[in-house]
Amino acid sequence: MPTELVKVQDREFAAAFGANLARLRRAKGSSQEDLGFQSEVHRTVVGKIERGEEIGRADTALKLCVGLGVSPNALFAGISWAAPVLTKGRPVFQRRPGRAER
Repeated sequence: MPTELVKVQDREFAAAFGANLARLRRAKGSSQEDLGFQSEVHRTVVGKIERGEEIGRADTALKLCVGLGVSPNALFAGISWAAPVLTKGRPVFQRRPGRAER
């Protein structure tokens, strides 16, 4: 599997997820430290996720939802994923239209 294709898709996901997290946190009026405390996630992890430097695990996403008081749907709003299509033995990732492209 070409790693550059996987990495691009991962970076796009991380950026969109981080932007959603930052938007929801700001809307609540919380600092990264406050959200970390309420979610039982270290504040530096909150910052790394918001900047798209890390992709949190499923349990981290749920903890952040609890800390924000939102559903997972809110945290994943506008994010989609397309499975790779195999062509001649090599996976090809198809881009799904983002929110602005629909």
